[in-house]
Amino acid sequence: MKTYFIHSEGQQLGPFSVEELKQRKISRDTPVWCEGMDGWELAITVEELKTLFISTPPPFNNSKLADSPSLTAEKSSGETKVSEEQPEKKSNTWIYISFVLLICISIAFFTYQQIQINGLESEVIEKTDSIKELKRISTGQAQALSEMTQEEEMRANVEKRETLKQELNGLNMKLQQAKDKLAKLNSSEFEGAPEDKIEMIQTQEGEIRSLESQVKQINQELYGAQ
Repeated sequence: MKTYFIHSEGQQLGPFSVEELKQRKISRDTPVWCEGMDGWELAITVEELKTLFISTPPPFNNSKLADSPSLTAEKSSGETKVSEEQPEKKSNTWIYISFVLLICISIAFFTYQQIQINGLESEVIEKTDSIKELKRISTGQAQALSEMTQEEEMRANVEKRETLKQELNGLNMKLQQAKDKLAKLNSSEFEGAPEDKIEMIQTQEGEIRSLESQVKQINQELYGAQ
């Protein structure tokens, strides 16, 4: 069994058992020490001595309790607390309602924003589809225009070739006539002065060369270089 030394009224007393300390009625703040402790401690801090300071209630008397001023004050205090709790409950209710309303408003606003966003997305999709359709139509029109241009170019080329062929036929006829005339000048059938004959032959030969040059140029345009 542990024994404790105490320090009381400037003196060190002991050792005492727990029961002896109880008889001495030491206070909570009495310094105590026992073997194994590092130093002096207050009695209330020692686990084994805490039982010395537990208060024992007096015998219960119901009649005195009913007339007790403290009980009456407690009842009135309880009534006051109840009356004070009513506004507090009302305040908490309003806070709850306000919180629920705030959540509902937030949800409604978010839903509205989402509807607006969905509407804008649908509008963007429709405009994108319209742009794609316009591009498709534009591409088709450009292709049709290109085909028309090609047809016009082909028609113009055909007409040009026909014109060149007609011109070539005319030049060939003139060339043949010029050659026939030159052959006649070179024959003995020509009647006239030799000087006139030579001049006419030279003139005719120049005309033939000019016609041959024109025929060659048209042939190149029609059939390419030969």
